[in-house]
Amino acid sequence: MLASVGDDETLRFWDLTKKQIIINKYLGAQATAITFSPDGAYLIVGLLNGVMLVLEARLGRLNFGSYIEEFTMPSLDVKMSPKEAKAAIIQIKFSYRGDYMAVSFNNETKGDAKAVELGAVEPSFVLIYVNKISLKNPDIKSGTGGDPYVKLMKIVLPLADF
Repeated sequence: MLASVGDDETLRFWDLTKKQIIINKYLGAQATAITFSPDGAYLIVGLLNGVMLVLEARLGRLNFGSYIEEFTMPSLDVKMSPKEAKAAIIQIKFSYRGDYMAVSFNNETKGDAKAVELGAVEPSFVLIYVNKISLKNPDIKSGTGGDPYVKLMKIVLPLADF
């Protein structure tokens, strides 16, 4: 299985053995980043408009031990879709065990420090989320809400003078 996104605002799942698209889902905005959670339960898609989609992506194996593996398709149900900024999401990374997720936003201020000082634009930043079931943060209760990840902190990146 392979997941891909394109400029045509679609998400596609590919069956590499059959060399064909098996799922084609319209996202409504151009995707700029995509990754699976380390356990494969979620597919995280970052969009150009600043929305992060957390989609249910677990596959179920239909036939064990056979030469040709077959799987049930993921539901791709939206588990959470926070919009934290107008900026594009440019990267999504997980910690090794999946306890933490970092989402990088790019506001493309192009070194315009004056606009940032005046509050006209926000500098680029990274949001750190914690997986609720990992219990890495004692302040987060695993039974609160339906979102699998909770925002832990925001790291604002200083502008570089070039």
